[in-house]
Amino acid sequence: MIDRDLYFYLARVLFFVAYVCLVNEIFSKVQFSIILRKFKIPALTLLFLSLFIVRSVLNISEPNPLEWEIKNSGDLRFYLNIIHYSLISILLSSSLLNYFYYENKKSFYLFFGTFSLTILELLTVGYFYVLKESFTVFVACIFTALSFYFFLKQAQLTYKPKDSVFT
Repeated sequence: MIDRDLYFYLARVLFFVAYVCLVNEIFSKVQFSIILRKFKIPALTLLFLSLFIVRSVLNISEPNPLEWEIKNSGDLRFYLNIIHYSLISILLSSSLLNYFYYENKKSFYLFFGTFSLTILELLTVGYFYVLKESFTVFVACIFTALSFYFFLKQAQLTYKPKDSVFT
């Protein structure tokens, strides 16, 4: 019989691969030097917002941050959670900057897909650590379907070279 921890680690690695593939797709299409030049304040705001979201989610899952290093120094789950929520924040921020860059349907669908995915992840944290209500699972299922729909719609479209407002 396979240990439950192995399933947890395997699932986390698969999530990481999926999120890294999405981030790679965004990074390959966007010239971030132009974005950082044109959108300095939004990019800086997104950086601070991402750090705040990761810190808040970790506070929910680990209520006493002063004991993080002592309690979780050898806990792989803790570090996987940090990586997981950091990847989600990077994905959301980069998809929003991608939308600022292109301002087209494909980037719109990509942003709303990642937004739905982020809400889904936050609802999952809320379900596991705050409120175990079946309504939370129902709403999470809706956001799962929405994120799949938006990712499917954006995959059917292609970027055109003239789509960027800055090139």
